[in-house]
Amino acid sequence: MKKEKKEIKGDQVEVEITPMDLMEMIGSKIDQRRIYLFGPVDTESILSVIESIHFLEQKDKNQDIELYINSDGGYVDDCFALIDVMDVSPCDIKVVVLGRAASAACLIASNGTQGKRYSGRNAEFMYHESTGDLPPVRPSEMKYWKEEMTRIENKCNRIFSRNTGQSLKIINDMFSNRHLDRWMIPLEAKKFGIIDKILPVKKRINNKENKEDGE
Repeated sequence: MKKEKKEIKGDQVEVEITPMDLMEMIGSKIDQRRIYLFGPVDTESILSVIESIHFLEQKDKNQDIELYINSDGGYVDDCFALIDVMDVSPCDIKVVVLGRAASAACLIASNGTQGKRYSGRNAEFMYHESTGDLPPVRPSEMKYWKEEMTRIENKCNRIFSRNTGQSLKIINDMFSNRHLDRWMIPLEAKKFGIIDKILPVKKRINNKENKEDGE
């Protein structure tokens, strides 16, 4: 059973959280049809996102699901798992990038429903080819694993090309250097096709209307 530390008059007390309490806390966020991917793209975080998507599909398959992203990326296989779920979901997946969408997280952000991919004006985007390390292998297996890494890189680039509308040649040319990270501000990400819109700022600064970041 999960325990949470709470401070009472300077002392820390462990309070037990029952499964019912945990479900209520999770449910209060899910009821707003908002899911958060804040942190690394790994098995734990992606499992939570996928479970939430399936839960919301059962509640109402005709309403959008909002996925908020702030992540430096992570494991490509977990990234593929979420992309597959997003692709077959009956719900539109509205993506909102806040902070950063880098590497695998950038690929996920681009995979939101076309026309419903947003970012904050201060968000950052970074994409590069898959940089997975080779596992300990015998010399005789080295060729196989290098071919496998190339296959995964090609799969990532095909997905990114589909999502952005850029040709596969442009994607391959831009991200062929495994050691080079390509960073973009929101306006650049919009022009490239990673997102569709930049969230507007309601207030005015110096009595001038705000323009999109980068203009």
